[in-house]
Amino acid sequence: MVRPDALDVELNVDLGELAPGHHVVVTGILWTGRATPNVYYDCVPGITMAEEGPALWRLWVSFDGGSEEMDVGGGIGLVDGPRSGGVRHLRSPIPPDAKSMVLRFSPPEGWAPQGEITERIEILLDAKPPK
Repeated sequence: MVRPDALDVELNVDLGELAPGHHVVVTGILWTGRATPNVYYDCVPGITMAEEGPALWRLWVSFDGGSEEMDVGGGIGLVDGPRSGGVRHLRSPIPPDAKSMVLRFSPPEGWAPQGEITERIEILLDAKPPK
């Protein structure tokens, strides 16, 4: 998965073992030059071709406490190594008057994490997307 050289928001937040055998690390968000934002992440360790489903953790977004929308999918580079980079595409653009964006995460349906996970990140939008 090719990651952009610059992100609008750099995060590098380890969400914990959000997928079986893999930690999900949200690395950042890009909205500049895009109709809708992308959320970039890494799975640690990397996901191999032999595995099924580790990238099926779930992501929702809301702005200023409004209703949540689920992401519309994305992709991940399969790498038998320390990390696999991925991207999730958000459904809607950031509203021009939004003050905050909340990302909410959950594991794949039918699987329960063994340890604690970060379920929510709130981002204050002091850098506005282009109009």
